[in-house]
Amino acid sequence: TPAARRQLRATIEQRGLAIDGQFLQAAEAVIKALDDVQGQLDGLTTSCGAISGALTSARATASGLLADADKAARQTAALEGKRQLVEQFLDKYQLTPEEVYPEPLPAGVLCCARVHCGWCVVHVPPLPGQVPAVA
Repeated sequence: TPAARRQLRATIEQRGLAIDGQFLQAAEAVIKALDDVQGQLDGLTTSCGAISGALTSARATASGLLADADKAARQTAALEGKRQLVEQFLDKYQLTPEEVYPEPLPAGVLCCARVHCGWCVVHVPPLPGQVPAVA
Protein backbone atom coordinates (compact mmCIF):
# COMPACT_ATOMS: atom_id res chain seq x y z
CA THR A 1 0.00 0.00 0.00
CA PRO A 2 1.08 3.56 -0.55
CA ALA A 3 0.87 4.42 3.16
CA ALA A 4 3.06 1.46 4.06
CA ARG A 5 5.60 2.53 1.44
CA ARG A 6 5.61 6.07 2.80
CA GLN A 7 6.04 4.72 6.32
CA LEU A 8 8.89 2.44 5.16
CA ARG A 9 10.50 5.33 3.33
CA ALA A 10 10.23 7.57 6.43
CA THR A 11 11.72 4.80 8.60
CA ILE A 12 14.61 4.30 6.16
CA GLU A 13 15.27 8.06 6.07
CA GLN A 14 15.19 8.24 9.89
CA ARG A 15 17.64 5.35 10.16
CA GLY A 16 19.86 7.02 7.55
CA LEU A 17 19.74 10.29 9.49
CA ALA A 18 20.54 8.45 12.72
CA ILE A 19 23.50 6.68 11.08
CA ASP A 20 24.68 9.99 9.59
CA GLY A 21 24.43 11.61 13.05
CA GLN A 22 26.47 8.79 14.61
CA PHE A 23 29.02 9.11 11.83
CA LEU A 24 29.28 12.87 12.39
CA GLN A 25 29.78 12.36 16.15
CA ALA A 26 32.50 9.78 15.50
CA ALA A 27 34.11 12.01 12.86
CA GLU A 28 34.10 14.99 15.25
CA ALA A 29 35.90 12.89 17.87
CA VAL A 30 38.45 11.78 15.27
CA ILE A 31 38.91 15.36 14.03
CA LYS A 32 39.43 16.59 17.61
CA ALA A 33 41.96 13.81 18.23
CA LEU A 34 43.75 14.70 14.99
CA ASP A 35 43.81 18.38 15.99
CA ASP A 36 45.38 17.38 19.31
CA VAL A 37 47.97 15.27 17.48
CA GLN A 38 48.68 18.17 15.12
CA GLY A 39 49.23 20.48 18.09
CA GLN A 40 51.62 17.99 19.64
CA LEU A 41 53.46 17.63 16.32
CA ASP A 42 53.76 21.40 16.06
CA GLY A 43 55.20 21.47 19.58
CA LEU A 44 57.65 18.69 18.68
CA THR A 45 58.68 20.54 15.54
CA THR A 46 59.37 23.68 17.57
CA SER A 47 61.31 21.67 20.16
CA CYS A 48 63.32 19.90 17.46
CA GLY A 49 64.19 23.25 15.92
CA ALA A 50 65.37 24.57 19.29
CA ILE A 51 67.40 21.41 19.94
CA SER A 52 68.89 21.56 16.46
CA GLY A 53 69.92 25.17 17.06
CA ALA A 54 71.47 24.26 20.40
CA LEU A 55 73.35 21.35 18.82
CA THR A 56 74.65 23.56 16.04
CA SER A 57 75.85 26.10 18.58
CA ALA A 58 77.43 23.39 20.74
CA ARG A 59 79.08 21.85 17.69
CA ALA A 60 80.54 25.23 16.69
CA THR A 61 81.81 25.83 20.23
CA ALA A 62 83.14 22.30 20.59
CA SER A 63 84.89 22.40 17.22
CA GLY A 64 86.74 25.54 18.30
CA LEU A 65 87.71 23.94 21.59
CA LEU A 66 88.76 20.74 19.87
CA ALA A 67 90.88 22.71 17.41
CA ASP A 68 92.51 24.59 20.30
CA ALA A 69 93.12 21.33 22.17
CA ASP A 70 94.61 19.73 19.06
CA LYS A 71 96.88 22.74 18.51
CA ALA A 72 97.95 22.66 22.17
CA ALA A 73 98.69 18.93 21.91
CA ARG A 74 100.84 19.50 18.81
CA GLN A 75 102.69 22.35 20.53
CA THR A 76 103.20 20.21 23.63
CA ALA A 77 104.62 17.39 21.51
CA ALA A 78 106.94 19.82 19.70
CA LEU A 79 108.10 21.35 22.99
CA GLU A 80 108.66 17.91 24.49
CA GLY A 81 110.86 17.04 21.51
CA LYS A 82 112.83 20.26 21.96
CA ARG A 83 113.14 19.61 25.71
CA GLN A 84 114.56 16.17 25.01
CA LEU A 85 117.02 17.60 22.48
CA VAL A 86 118.19 20.23 24.98
CA GLU A 87 118.49 17.59 27.69
CA GLN A 88 120.55 15.37 25.41
CA PHE A 89 122.73 18.32 24.41
CA LEU A 90 123.32 19.32 28.03
CA ASP A 91 124.05 15.73 29.06
CA LYS A 92 126.60 15.44 26.26
CA TYR A 93 128.22 18.89 26.20
CA GLN A 94 127.69 20.76 29.48
CA LEU A 95 130.72 20.76 31.71
CA THR A 96 130.37 19.65 35.28
CA PRO A 97 131.57 21.95 38.07
CA GLU A 98 134.53 19.62 38.59
CA GLU A 99 135.48 19.97 34.91
CA VAL A 100 135.24 23.76 35.04
CA TYR A 101 137.11 24.25 38.29
CA PRO A 102 138.68 20.99 39.44
CA GLU A 103 140.08 22.40 42.66
CA PRO A 104 137.66 23.31 45.44
CA LEU A 105 137.33 26.97 46.40
CA PRO A 106 139.08 28.05 49.58
CA ALA A 107 137.04 27.90 52.76
CA GLY A 108 134.60 30.83 53.12
CA VAL A 109 134.84 31.77 49.44
CA LEU A 110 131.54 31.71 47.56
CA CYS A 111 131.22 32.01 43.83
CA CYS A 112 128.27 32.40 41.47
CA ALA A 113 126.48 29.13 40.69
CA ARG A 114 129.02 27.39 42.94
CA VAL A 115 131.31 27.18 39.89
CA HIS A 116 134.32 29.45 39.88
CA CYS A 117 134.19 31.13 36.51
CA GLY A 118 135.74 34.50 37.21
CA TRP A 119 132.58 36.42 36.31
CA CYS A 120 131.60 36.91 39.94
CA VAL A 121 135.00 38.39 40.79
CA VAL A 122 134.42 41.20 38.29
CA HIS A 123 130.65 41.69 38.53
CA VAL A 124 129.43 40.61 41.99
CA PRO A 125 130.62 42.50 45.05
CA PRO A 126 131.19 40.25 48.08
CA LEU A 127 128.59 40.19 50.83
CA PRO A 128 129.61 41.38 54.28
CA GLY A 129 131.82 38.71 55.85
CA GLN A 130 132.35 36.97 52.52
CA VAL A 131 135.78 36.56 51.02
CA PRO A 132 135.70 37.42 47.30
CA ALA A 133 136.56 34.68 44.85
CA VAL A 134 139.88 34.94 43.14
CA ALA A 135 140.05 34.75 39.36
